[in-house]
Amino acid sequence: MPFLSARSALIKNGWRPDALIQRQPVGTAVELLNMGITEVERCTQGVQYCQFHYRKNQECLGITTIGEEAEDLVIDAWNFSCP
Repeated sequence: MPFLSARSALIKNGWRPDALIQRQPVGTAVELLNMGITEVERCTQGVQYCQFHYRKNQECLGITTIGEEAEDLVIDAWNFSCP
């Protein structure tokens, strides 16, 4: 599923971005932060993986995406553990 579509659905269903402090954003993380997507924890370089965190009440949701541009990110994995 495309990340930006999933993000819209999550927010519409009560999940809130859980912004974590990122020390030195690089690559796609800079683009995402400039778009106001503050829940990005980090993005790797090379093979692009990005991690995002959300909260709904006491529940946590972590999402990992793959892709090189914000518009191209697709969800690769998710979990319900809190960082």
